[in-house]
Amino acid sequence: SQQPSSPPVAYLRGLGLKRFLLLPCLLSLMNNTRADPEIMVHQYDVASRGSIVSSLHANYVADGHRQSQDAAWPLDNLSSLMAEFATGIAPNWEVGIHLAGMRAGRNSESSQKGEWGSSALIFRLKYAQLMESGFFYGCNVEYGLNARRYISDGRTAELRGIFGFENDFLKLTLNPLLVKALSSEADPAVDFNMDFKVLHKPGKGFAWGGELYTDWG
Repeated sequence: SQQPSSPPVAYLRGLGLKRFLLLPCLLSLMNNTRADPEIMVHQYDVASRGSIVSSLHANYVADGHRQSQDAAWPLDNLSSLMAEFATGIAPNWEVGIHLAGMRAGRNSESSQKGEWGSSALIFRLKYAQLMESGFFYGCNVEYGLNARRYISDGRTAELRGIFGFENDFLKLTLNPLLVKALSSEADPAVDFNMDFKVLHKPGKGFAWGGELYTDWG
């Protein structure tokens, strides 16, 4: 049940990192979308071999609810924050780790308003290729360790496709993905989701756009 990240707005250098990517907070007013600690749509960008890329993603849910009745924190006024670290291992290949946390927005049986807690630790392997025509494709494979305050499934695996097109003014990205809970008590079904991202680039070094996260069951 959740919400988007946003386009990069600044690149900073320092602290021994080749690049530091900062993503701004994005206010999400969407209901009944998927809760995803990544809060990001994967595109064709990968870290070059030997470099380290750090990204910070944040968002806020103004109004939302969960269908399940477990120990997960309520979505109302929930804030999410995720730090990502990645390094290139070969041309068009990178490995990464995501450290995700969240802040409770209201009191409930499982949370106290203002309380912070970890939500997930995610390991991933990504391949992506940009073609001369502007089309790009790739895939991202992940293994996640999840806190009960986030979802009831303690371990999950994800296979995500990466498809899109980019020119001087526009970037369109589609991420179809399959998510499987690996815990022994989890539902054996595989979830199919579809994430979208649209970016408009009015000038060099600047872009704005939106993302949509869906859960198709």
